[in-house]
Amino acid sequence: KRGSGGGGGGGAAKQRAADAPPRKREPPTPRVVEAVLESNGQPGYLERFLVKWAKRPKSEATWEPLRKLPAEQRAALVTAGREAFNRRVEPLLSGSPAEPSSSGVVAVQVPEHAAARCAAHLHTRWRDG
Repeated sequence: KRGSGGGGGGGAAKQRAADAPPRKREPPTPRVVEAVLESNGQPGYLERFLVKWAKRPKSEATWEPLRKLPAEQRAALVTAGREAFNRRVEPLLSGSPAEPSSSGVVAVQVPEHAAARCAAHLHTRWRDG
């Protein structure tokens, strides 16, 4: 039977809880990037970076999208990505025009008007990153 005053004894415990001072919640510790360990290698918005957080073990590293990293970290990653791309591409472009490269890229003569059309097309559709 409820409300008969018998059994339970929960009233005193509830009163003690109500009289206790409220607990102060500690603000969350800001996560500071210590290092970016690797990338998943996916293009564009699918790319994630394995982040080692300061004052946390490597086992607590998390995969984060670029937008969740601090601005200076984002800029460094974008610059590093561009530099890595250039290092991979430059050897392919610096070979002799008479010899095909190992990538299959072969130099060809293109009329100037066709090259201009191609450049205009690429310029309108290029997306940085």
